[in-house]
Amino acid sequence: MLADLEGLLRKLLYVPGILEDIMKTLKDIKQSMTCDTISDIYSGEIYKKQFVNENTRDIQLTCILNTDGVNLYKSSKVELWPVYLAINELHASHRFSRENILLIALWQGKGKPPFKIYFEQIIEEINTLTEKGLQMDCGEENWNVYMNVIGITLDLPAKAGVLNMTQFNGLEACITCEEPGLVVRQGRGHSRCYPYRPTSSRFPERSVEGVLESMESATVRNRQKGFKGMSGIARLLKFELVYGIVPDYMHCVLLGIVKTILSKWFSPTQSGNDYFVGKHLKQINERLLQIQPPHYIERLPRDIEKHYANYKATELQAFLLFYALPCLTGIQKENFLQHLALLSEAIFILLGDSLTQNCLERSELLLGQFYSQFSELYGEGSCGLNVHNACAHLPMYVRKLGPVWAWSCFGFEDANANILQSVHGTGDVVKQALRKQETALYVRSSNKIQLKSLKHLKVSHQAQNCAIIGSLKSVCSNLPDYVYEALGVESCVNLKKVLRIFVNNKTFYSFAYSRMKKRNSYTVLYSEDEIGQIQYFVLNLEFNLVYAVISKMNECVNSWLSNFQGAKHLKCVVKTNCHRVVYVDQLKATLIYMKSPTGDCGVIARLPNTLGHAIFK
Repeated sequence: MLADLEGLLRKLLYVPGILEDIMKTLKDIKQSMTCDTISDIYSGEIYKKQFVNENTRDIQLTCILNTDGVNLYKSSKVELWPVYLAINELHASHRFSRENILLIALWQGKGKPPFKIYFEQIIEEINTLTEKGLQMDCGEENWNVYMNVIGITLDLPAKAGVLNMTQFNGLEACITCEEPGLVVRQGRGHSRCYPYRPTSSRFPERSVEGVLESMESATVRNRQKGFKGMSGIARLLKFELVYGIVPDYMHCVLLGIVKTILSKWFSPTQSGNDYFVGKHLKQINERLLQIQPPHYIERLPRDIEKHYANYKATELQAFLLFYALPCLTGIQKENFLQHLALLSEAIFILLGDSLTQNCLERSELLLGQFYSQFSELYGEGSCGLNVHNACAHLPMYVRKLGPVWAWSCFGFEDANANILQSVHGTGDVVKQALRKQETALYVRSSNKIQLKSLKHLKVSHQAQNCAIIGSLKSVCSNLPDYVYEALGVESCVNLKKVLRIFVNNKTFYSFAYSRMKKRNSYTVLYSEDEIGQIQYFVLNLEFNLVYAVISKMNECVNSWLSNFQGAKHLKCVVKTNCHRVVYVDQLKATLIYMKSPTGDCGVIARLPNTLGHAIFK
């Protein structure tokens, strides 16, 4: 069943703050068109190619589509296949919010939908907005709003269905290139692998013309270069049929490669292999459960001995980027850790929001090394399409469509919760879900519900250099002499102790904020890239200024991390007895802090981008 796409888009644009957010983003896009740094989807080659820099009454929007199967009931084979749309011109902090992702179609049934018919109807609706657009009456101004799709993000089974091509284990299953793969022996059977090939020996990339020709001449029994026939999205206007179908980072890297590696390392069925460390799971688990992640990492570490096979994508992401090396150093053989470190740093780079050409070249080098060693370490049969897509094509897609977070499935998977919460009864739930979305948009547009902002925080006091969250504490005892000296006061009469603040669009916590017992949100980067841990904040009432009292940490130049070719985003640090008292507007970021396996230092890392929880789940 299709939703009223034009009506949904109109209601969303009338929500207070949405159109203003889009106009501001479009203004920023115009200013960044000549910049070579890749910071978002509009920094990619495809967006720049379509962008029209004209002062007209036209607003040209672009979007990302997604679809995937959702199990409606655990005891039934009934599935829902929603089709979502996210508007790229919304700021990233709002783009992937549940309430701003549009559910434009929903199919319910057993198994998969008839993709060709299903998507032909959806594409017809989108093409109408691409060609004719819609008119927005904004008081004294009228706007013509147009929209087209520049990216579709799917997991491998959904990609095969939508494109009407062979499954991921079939001949020529890659949408990006014509690599046929090889059938190799694995266990008692066979599997198709995608072997590493040097750049000069790789198969050619597909072209839009070649794909359309293969689709037109193919049948189910006579496939042409992996295609079984025409796809429903072939008629999508202004769409790059090859480069617009992205290898989703969440399914490809996290639920694909990382989950496979964990299974090989820990599963009892792999006990005869060099990489198996299942007998050390208790020791690994002890290290993992000691980690206290900051507030922006959603999930606390779970018992890896019990749950590794059921880890969510967010947990796999944290394990790959941050936890793996501190937890397994000295336990896993060095060559396997060196190998994972290559992938860890490469993905960290591609998740960034300030990617230079040097960054992309570094990621390509790391992924190439990871790819070339994979079959040797884990066997040819394990080197499947996920490894091929991530290592051979992912940096190229970043050049085309921006950082991997800009077209990840994370936001769309999160939106599935809205559908499941809409379900009442065991019948046809399609109308229920679509009606709930339409009602929610109507309420938001009518009741002037604003976009989330600082107003949602419990600000108790507005200082000159930050907003204070929570109560002000009396300074009951004398503070250390270095605090009085830094503040230029002799007593604590005009001083208040503060536990949380909001500054530079971020919330910062102190060690004294004891409510976060299982998290460390007080290790920070401040001033000129110095590292330390915030003990508490001090408000000087006389000047209405807030200071952070920080225990300084120093970087260990020669540490066990120095031996790794990858993982340069991780650093070893050691605590000192030195303290700093700094203005809170010098705080830059909250860091991830982990105890080092050597015991003499700690390991820190920062988020790969500055957008935080908005896109880094």
